[in-house]
Amino acid sequence: MTTPDEGPSTELPAGTWERLAALASEHLEGRGRVTASELKTAYERAVRNAELADEVEFLDAPPARSAEGDCVNFGPFEFNLYSVVSAGFEGQFCNPPNWSLRLKAWVKVAGYTVWEEEINLSPENYCYSREFNYSVAKGNLNICVQGPNYCLNISGQACAWFPIIGWKCGDFDWTPICFG
Repeated sequence: MTTPDEGPSTELPAGTWERLAALASEHLEGRGRVTASELKTAYERAVRNAELADEVEFLDAPPARSAEGDCVNFGPFEFNLYSVVSAGFEGQFCNPPNWSLRLKAWVKVAGYTVWEEEINLSPENYCYSREFNYSVAKGNLNICVQGPNYCLNISGQACAWFPIIGWKCGDFDWTPICFG
């Protein structure tokens, strides 16, 4: 576990909750709107209930769910950091050795999705990397298909900001499923 030196000590940047609420509202897909007050309350509740362990919690990855021809659908599965920040994935892997992977990935803060993206990987483009910073959650995410068994590997670091304590970070290196 690491604690980066950068970042707020006791105060968050102005507009943090409004920006996070706007991002969360975008991902509700017409099911309403999240207010800054709702998101802040959910975050404070998550922080109060957080277990300050040194490890990232990996939720059990389900086995491949279903097959469609030469493709396998899998997920969703998630991991979380102190019950405050989580990331999740689901997707479809097709046709080794000329394989393709279509993956939907997301990051949540206090249970609200603040980032979501569809990622496409192939033998020519077998890794994806992204850094994120949402004032109370930050980190880096690496997603790769590796080895002769076409294993999905998810690695990086996730950090959650706690009032007074500052940043609490956890490294992760997880291989939830192999396709070969």
